[in-house]
Amino acid sequence: MSAPDQVRAIADAVLYEGYILWPYRRSALKNQRRFTFGGVYPPAHTDAHEDDPSAMRTEVLLECGQGAGIDVTVRFLQVVDRTVARRSEEGLERVDELTIGAERHMSWEEAVEREIRASGLAIDTLGAGDIFHGAFALALAESKDEIAAMRFAAAAAGLKCTRLGGSAGAPHRAEVEALLATPYPATASNP
Repeated sequence: MSAPDQVRAIADAVLYEGYILWPYRRSALKNQRRFTFGGVYPPAHTDAHEDDPSAMRTEVLLECGQGAGIDVTVRFLQVVDRTVARRSEEGLERVDELTIGAERHMSWEEAVEREIRASGLAIDTLGAGDIFHGAFALALAESKDEIAAMRFAAAAAGLKCTRLGGSAGAPHRAEVEALLATPYPATASNP
């Protein structure tokens, strides 16, 4: 098995842990307790359930040669609601289960695998350090505290690394601010 195939096999195990390995039964104890690893929810759901994030962020440190490129694949399970309904005088009424003749139908949630790919992303660190230092100095000169200045500088340098060329690849301020405005879940190390 090639290295990419081995990585994909590990990713499959993590992606499907607890989904394919065990059939869904409402009565199973594991299905009565909610635990989701890496779950991302619609913003409206997050507003009502603060422990369920509507965004996720992954940071990866790469070491590569000049002018290298990377391909990124994001794989995830998307929950699809399969609802059973009974016809009533008011219209359709959602029910947990419905028996028609000898056949029993149950409402359930199914996870469908999705994949998003981005290919040929440029990685060019030429000038990233200079951009970091310049952005850091700018943020401090604008009276930002050290933590905010570091975040601003890291965002500017990170964006630069996605573009070829030294100073020609420098991001505009609006791009850095847009990146910083992208929500992501807070952690103990990232308040």
